[in-house]
Amino acid sequence: MKTIPKLVLTGLFAIASSAASAVTVGIQDAWRLDTTAAGIASVTTNIGHLNLSGGVGYVNQNFGGNGVLDPGDPFTEFGSIFSISVTNESCVGACDAGFPAGFASPLNGLQLVYTGLAGVLTSVAPSGAVTYAFTSGVGNIAIQGTTDGGVTYTTLTDLTPVNPSGGSLGAFLGGLLPNGTTDMLTRVNSAGYTSNLFRDSTGASYDPFVNALPLGTLFAAIHTQNTLGQAAACNVVAGQIIDCDLVVNSDGSLNLTVPEPGSVALIGAGLLALVGFSRRRSMKF
Repeated sequence: MKTIPKLVLTGLFAIASSAASAVTVGIQDAWRLDTTAAGIASVTTNIGHLNLSGGVGYVNQNFGGNGVLDPGDPFTEFGSIFSISVTNESCVGACDAGFPAGFASPLNGLQLVYTGLAGVLTSVAPSGAVTYAFTSGVGNIAIQGTTDGGVTYTTLTDLTPVNPSGGSLGAFLGGLLPNGTTDMLTRVNSAGYTSNLFRDSTGASYDPFVNALPLGTLFAAIHTQNTLGQAAACNVVAGQIIDCDLVVNSDGSLNLTVPEPGSVALIGAGLLALVGFSRRRSMKF
């Protein structure tokens, strides 16, 4: 089943392809995370990308009423990624690497919580491998911060999936550990956004991009590598599969991007060539 790009802030996405030159200009280097306005007096600087791991996603795949997987069959997903660290800026673009770092105290952790995600299968191979697309504007991904090691969390901002977002997963019902990837482009929502949460390398706020009309132009690009955590649990009636529940483990990366006018489609093309820095694996669909 699909593997939702778990928001695994593992390193700003690496966008490599012929479209890279057009898309890379949007990747934000050495950005800052400022949670002060959320009541957490912390400013983490020189961020190349965020590393995500320890996530778990739960997917329900519908079989469309005929007992077999077909393009167009819908799915839903929810889950979280709760182990996030920083890879400091070390090169221009998405090639940042190095030992994971923490956030500036008192912020000591972030998590991604996604709810209501939905989409459809776009292809089904004889082997059972599938590709899928998320429905633009449906579902929410919350970025939340903690100062007490995860006992309590404060929501910092919400992200909404936009086109193009999707991925692939091998051997959907063929046992454990089929490999797959998810690339999700999300828009930073102005509603509920913590003022000055994201800043550039000089400290200038990205708020003007978040509040741009008619729609904000600050995006978070998420890339994950995914595996099934356990065999699918399917609901069978009269010998026909109605739907299946899957648990997907993922590792990946999240990058901030500010595209030039009209270049959102190029970012989508670049997402297909993203190279995520995988730190750990443990998220779902």
